[in-house]
Amino acid sequence: MTELILLGTGTVVPRLDRSSSAYLLKANDKNILIDCGAGTLRRLLEADTSYNDIDLLLLTHLHPDHTADLVPFLFACGYASVPRTRPLKIIGGKGLKHFFTQLDNTFGRHLTSKHFDLNIREVGDESWNWEGIGFESRSVFHIPNSRGFALEADGKKISFSGDSGYCQALIELADKSDVFVCECALPDHEKPENHLSPSLVADIAAKANVSRLVLTHFYPEVESEPIAEIVGRKFNGEVILGEDLMRIEV
Repeated sequence: MTELILLGTGTVVPRLDRSSSAYLLKANDKNILIDCGAGTLRRLLEADTSYNDIDLLLLTHLHPDHTADLVPFLFACGYASVPRTRPLKIIGGKGLKHFFTQLDNTFGRHLTSKHFDLNIREVGDESWNWEGIGFESRSVFHIPNSRGFALEADGKKISFSGDSGYCQALIELADKSDVFVCECALPDHEKPENHLSPSLVADIAAKANVSRLVLTHFYPEVESEPIAEIVGRKFNGEVILGEDLMRIEV
């Protein structure tokens, strides 16, 4: 069974009910963490998962609300009493290796450990397979190193927008997804360019012919809008308004 757990459905705005961006996908006996925003470590524990259980971390981009818990995550992996031993892969866009090196230097080389292998990989627009899971990475419209990801496991496709404005690449990435986890950051009247609003998300989901649309990354402004109703005007599939610790069977 493939299961998606929403760990963080919020943004940079501090909230008690929504942590910053993070999603846990359990597939093929692997634990894949997509983004690692503030609050991720606590949410993992609330989802009955240890930081030491994570096999792969995908970073959609390097903004703080998607990476803030990366330092404490890696620091915890070297905790002497219970050190991590399983290998860890971290995958992201161009600049990830430099970003990590700067962090490791800043924190006195405490983000690496002799107890486990850490592999950091930068990807472009490409596809690959790992442990029986198919991956696709595409550049999306947010900042230069932003990436959207699509994963295929057990015959199901799950795609993640990360932060993105409206772009053809995102439509192609989400094409025929069984589950499309998509940001819905701001209301329509703000006309966002490098984020999405309910009407823009609906257009993308309809053109991509996705089955289930999971909305996330809500700024407070958009939550005063009838999001599901607006999306439903263009998109006929299932719409789920994401909440922290929501579990979705794929």
